[in-house]
Amino acid sequence: MEYRLIPLAATGILLAGISVDADDAIIQQGRQTFSTYCAPCHGPEGAGLLAPNLTDAEVLHGESLAEITKIIGEGVPARSMPPWGGVMDDATIEATAHYVMSIMDDNLPSGMVATPDTTVTPFPFGSAEEPYVLRTFMPTMGVGDEVFPHHGNGMATPKYDAKGGTFNIEKMQDPIDGVPGGVTVNFGEALSYCFDTTECRLLYTWQGGFMDMTDYWGAGQGGQRKKFGYVPTVLGNMVWRADGPAEFNGTPRFRGYRKVEGAPEFFYEIGDYQITLLVTPSDEPGVAHCYYTVTDSSGQKRSFSRFLHQNIEEDSS
Repeated sequence: MEYRLIPLAATGILLAGISVDADDAIIQQGRQTFSTYCAPCHGPEGAGLLAPNLTDAEVLHGESLAEITKIIGEGVPARSMPPWGGVMDDATIEATAHYVMSIMDDNLPSGMVATPDTTVTPFPFGSAEEPYVLRTFMPTMGVGDEVFPHHGNGMATPKYDAKGGTFNIEKMQDPIDGVPGGVTVNFGEALSYCFDTTECRLLYTWQGGFMDMTDYWGAGQGGQRKKFGYVPTVLGNMVWRADGPAEFNGTPRFRGYRKVEGAPEFFYEIGDYQITLLVTPSDEPGVAHCYYTVTDSSGQKRSFSRFLHQNIEEDSS
């Protein structure tokens, strides 16, 4: 049975501080914002990629302007949707919500559904012109425990029977050795990197290949994936690895990212600092060029760049 929420506008209820009607200019503004911040997950037309299709009949979190505005501003942490309230102002969020409402009921084919002749490539690869961005589990690749103070320590759990919906306390499963919520980016052979959205810092960089996703994705027509094979294999030569405590003190909070010429620019907070980070290849193969902006609690902003040169003597891949 399908349940759809009735837009509050249809009931004659006025929404305080929110304009239910929108002209074409507002919707166009919302479309531009959607393309920058939302399309990486929801697809360029809202038909879904990593996140759900916004144009079909299935409504997950409501369809009124007030509900959509709330979702954009506060996010859906349980479904890995970041809150955009710290990145967009109220007018921008409202315009984006109007655009989302304008594409509802377009009923576009879901971007998450493969056509029958589509095969799964377990070896994704990007380029400097079209970076490949993937949010997934990632291996630690020798990064020390001191880099992960905000990660929990996994423990063995009873084996779960999905068919019966029960746990077998006589059989224990060890936790998967990997970093959840990593964002990994490939610019071709010159540079790949892994960003940890829990610690809000770069973990490592490498060059050469990218990743082998066979255990997680399967191969050929898909399927036949490895059980609990969520962590891909890094291909290529390690260049740089994080070590020691983070530069800024405080609890990190990931706010999301937008794409700048195809590459993600990350938005996050650490303590009283608001930080953006854009990583691109430098002129030297394997060396990452990191562009930071840091805004403190008084509103003072500073920008700086760093190059991540090789600090690994041996190939750890």
